[in-house]
Amino acid sequence: MPLSSEIARPDFIDRSPSTKDQSFSGTLAPHSLTVRWQYTVPSNRSAAIGVAECYVLRATVATVSSTVNDMIRTNSGVTIIINDARMISNNIGDKEGFVIPISYFIYSGGFINGTTADVSTGGTAYHFVAISIIELDK
Repeated sequence: MPLSSEIARPDFIDRSPSTKDQSFSGTLAPHSLTVRWQYTVPSNRSAAIGVAECYVLRATVATVSSTVNDMIRTNSGVTIIINDARMISNNIGDKEGFVIPISYFIYSGGFINGTTADVSTGGTAYHFVAISIIELDK
């Protein structure tokens, strides 16, 4: 009889997987750090992050340019930044963005959120913050 530690867990595809995508997009005036979406892992489930995408684009010129920022972060006891697109330039069409394919697990009660911020004076910026999550049984 094998010991319990020798018995392998089923693959994630056999653990009731479901996709939970989150995203936000919009052209916004300057604003403080704002949570645009948040996903919390339910009890008896875990979540695997597959892709994290952040993108900012200067739509109209700011009077005084400063940091425009989109960020995806998680907190399972400690805040971890998973993706961060940060731009300081002030020309129309300037952009910064990252698509990161990752394999990161979050467990029951942990959360992940997408935020935007623009501390410029005047002007607008386009923001896109998205993530693809596979939720599965523990």
